[in-house]
Amino acid sequence: MHALSSSESGKVYVVAEKRVNSTVGKVRGKTIQFIIHHSDRIFGYRDMCINQKDLVKVSDLEKTIVDMASNPLYPGSIIELGRAIFQARNRTDYKLLFYYFARNGNRSALKRYLYLADLLDLEWNSEHEQMMEELGSSVPVLDPKGNRYGKHCGKFGLKINADPVFIKTEAFSSR
Repeated sequence: MHALSSSESGKVYVVAEKRVNSTVGKVRGKTIQFIIHHSDRIFGYRDMCINQKDLVKVSDLEKTIVDMASNPLYPGSIIELGRAIFQARNRTDYKLLFYYFARNGNRSALKRYLYLADLLDLEWNSEHEQMMEELGSSVPVLDPKGNRYGKHCGKFGLKINADPVFIKTEAFSSR
């Protein structure tokens, strides 16, 4: 086991380099989902004691955001990603976040993050501007769970296939 990260839903995600026997399991009443990452995508973790003798690696806030943006299906939806970005806005180290996005190399994830940060009226800084220059020409969908159709957003190079008003309303809710 290389990393643990949990969402508000109570599901725990375990990141590993090698496939395990089951991709989903239960431990102490919690649903565990194993996610296979290539070794170069396993970074941004710290050791955490879970009892007197067991140590696990847990992703930091910024790595969790990058992983959520890379695959919004894990936190449940693009709405959960928006909510997480909004709720973490005052605790996020943006230099570290954008370093992780660059290291991750997933431009779709970066586009999703920047679009949501703009949609949610987060403070825009020089790191945001620098990352805007590295978006590339692909046009992925905002929500991989949604249909493949949507309005093209040229600024971020995304197909907006989810309702921005609903995303914003849900992100601002205090669930």
